[in-house]
Amino acid sequence: MKKCNFCGKENLDNTKFCTSCGKPFVQKPSPAVMESRAVQSVKFVPATPPAPKKKKSSKGIIIAIVAVLLVAAVVLGIIFMPGLFDKKTSEEEKLKQLLEESTTKPIVEFVCDDYDSDGTYEAYAIVGKTDESDEEHPEFYDADIYFVNQKKAQPIKENISGKVNGKIKLDKIIYISIEIYEGGKGKSFIYTAKGKKPVEAKNSGKYSDVHEENGKVVGTNENGKETEIDISGKKTSEAETEYLMTKMTVYNADDSVDMIYEYEYDSEGNMIKETIVSDEYESCTEYEYDENGNVKKSSDYENEYFVEYEYDSNGNLVEERIYDCEYEYLNVYEYDSYNNITKSTEYEYDGDVFTFEAEYEYNADDKPIRVMIYDEDANKSSMYEIEYNSNGEVIKETDYDFDDTVRSVTEYEYDEKGNMTKEVTDYNETYEEYSETIKYEYDADSNLVKEVEYNYVDDIVRVTEYEFDTNGNMTKKTEENYEDNIGYYIEYEYEAK
Repeated sequence: MKKCNFCGKENLDNTKFCTSCGKPFVQKPSPAVMESRAVQSVKFVPATPPAPKKKKSSKGIIIAIVAVLLVAAVVLGIIFMPGLFDKKTSEEEKLKQLLEESTTKPIVEFVCDDYDSDGTYEAYAIVGKTDESDEEHPEFYDADIYFVNQKKAQPIKENISGKVNGKIKLDKIIYISIEIYEGGKGKSFIYTAKGKKPVEAKNSGKYSDVHEENGKVVGTNENGKETEIDISGKKTSEAETEYLMTKMTVYNADDSVDMIYEYEYDSEGNMIKETIVSDEYESCTEYEYDENGNVKKSSDYENEYFVEYEYDSNGNLVEERIYDCEYEYLNVYEYDSYNNITKSTEYEYDGDVFTFEAEYEYNADDKPIRVMIYDEDANKSSMYEIEYNSNGEVIKETDYDFDDTVRSVTEYEYDEKGNMTKEVTDYNETYEEYSETIKYEYDADSNLVKEVEYNYVDDIVRVTEYEFDTNGNMTKKTEENYEDNIGYYIEYEYEAK
């Protein structure tokens, strides 16, 4: 599994583009950093400013200050509050118009807000039928859920019945809880927004009647018991514990150790050292971070291999300088105003000769639809095109040669939870046409537990199985390659942060 640098979602190892946000796996730090980020979320907590010193003040001064503050509050309220109200009303009308242009079903409920506190308004809407139009949250049926941003309205769920439980506010993020009825039971589906994109909480669909009560988020579990939950879907006491991978041991099929990886972290959970030991290879890589928690340098002194990273004010990686005792490479990344990577260029030596360049095109949802690859002579060497379904999941990738000949087409299928269940690649190389299929299986918590790869005649060529502990950490990966008769397994160890 590998983690997307843009949205943070886990992806299968062989995917070229994130199946959640569609961003390419081009911009990335070293493999060690990626492995670390797969088991932790790096956060920077700024230092708390010192409390101001207390000063004695007279009663008259206090009264004067209070009076001034009250007057200022009234004046500011008169000046600014109507403006804020008018802005929300104007944005809400605009979003409603976009919705009405996208569906002929009547609006049952329209919940507009700045869900992610970024200064722009989004809306979740229920369109369909209701017999309770006078209720604050009427029950609905034959209905669809839409997410509406400044550009368009897109369906989230279709042909459902249920009711809106209401909004939930946690810190600066606003969520909406929507109860959906199925089989005589209700489950709460919980949504928010990030930028222009809808986001579904991980605990969505696991509890019933999820709502905010006295500053807490509560819901009813399958046993009918009211339980406090958090956005991760675990009980609050469990969700507070983060786990960091400390050791990864690779074994051969005969149980002999092939390679050992060990990791050390600082107090913030940032990996600061990675040690790799095998019979034929040994390395120790140290990592340094900036004040925002971004890795700024990795150093393998023994093998004389170093990487330096630079970021822009939005936290986007803009330069990656790689050098050892013989060579030096520079990767440069450019972004648009929405922080989408638009161009990546690899230079060698003095930074004047580029060996690789990629340009990216995006759709209205900021998902890449085309990647153009150029060689050192600025000639097109290949091109990728990506297609999505209504849920924003990658369903097709087409790989073209320099002359626009199709080299391969990969198509993906998903289950109702958004887990990839099948991947079929058809190759059309000049030497031979063939295809391969990979099928994926998941447990009840959507953890990938098995993947089976088939060749063009449907013979099984590879089986990979995964095991997890009760905290959702992967503890073992076992792979059998039937073509080469080679097998191995990996065991993972963790510690609580």
